[in-house]
Amino acid sequence: MSIHVEISEEAKQKLIRQKRISTLISITTSVLVIVGVALILGIFLLPNLIKETPTIVTYKAAAIEESEKVTEKVQNVIQRKPTAPSSAASKVITSSSSAATAIPTVDSFEDTQSVDFGDAMEFGTG
Repeated sequence: MSIHVEISEEAKQKLIRQKRISTLISITTSVLVIVGVALILGIFLLPNLIKETPTIVTYKAAAIEESEKVTEKVQNVIQRKPTAPSSAASKVITSSSSAATAIPTVDSFEDTQSVDFGDAMEFGTG
């Protein structure tokens, strides 16, 4: 013999009601989770996607014509300054009276080059 147990109508209604409530709660929870994930991604990704590049405005000044420019001619005049007398010249004391022992006055000065160095910009002969 087998025993068959049947659920009462009242218990069936409670089970159907619990199933309906569980289904609605799971649907609501999944929708809220999807909306939450979308909001979090939107907060981080939207500023990067809607990034606007600013426009650069430039202005150009009017060009000056070449014919209006006046050029002044510069004259390069070089004046040579005379060289100062050498400080190595010896001063000679002469007397105003003429005598046999008097030293004559030297009227001209000759610039003699040093024996140690040559005329050129480099050392050596020349």
